[in-house]
Amino acid sequence: AQAEAAVRVAREALDSAVVTARQAGVVVQRGAHPGEYVQPGRPIVVLADLAGVYVMANLNETDVRRIRPGQPVAITADAYPGRTFRGHIIGIVPAAETELSLIPTRTNAGSFTKIVQWIPVRIAIDSGEHVLAPGMSVTVRLEVAGSEPGTPAR
Repeated sequence: AQAEAAVRVAREALDSAVVTARQAGVVVQRGAHPGEYVQPGRPIVVLADLAGVYVMANLNETDVRRIRPGQPVAITADAYPGRTFRGHIIGIVPAAETELSLIPTRTNAGSFTKIVQWIPVRIAIDSGEHVLAPGMSVTVRLEVAGSEPGTPAR
């Protein structure tokens, strides 16, 4: 009976030691290795869903009123010179980049300097290939009504 209890306890310990991800992905960073003990809350691995990679581009706030979800975008990546990927706008963040920073800039001195803000825009990649990876440098080009064709975003 003691041996059976020991086996049951060992099985329960093994079951609680197996960690499964909520979604498929590729391990891009490992915070623990097999056999290591970890504390609650400590990251074990960082996964990237390469099938769901998207581009965040910062567009000038004066251009935002002239873009729409679904609008086509050309994407070039420093990693693949001479190659153009196709995408489309899937969302416009309803806040300026400065408002989303950890420490928004505020001036309480009563002076005000108007500075054109950047608005983050989310772009889906239409290509079936998943060669773009998180953190890569890319340039996006889209035609905005009333501007120069191919105006680059920041």
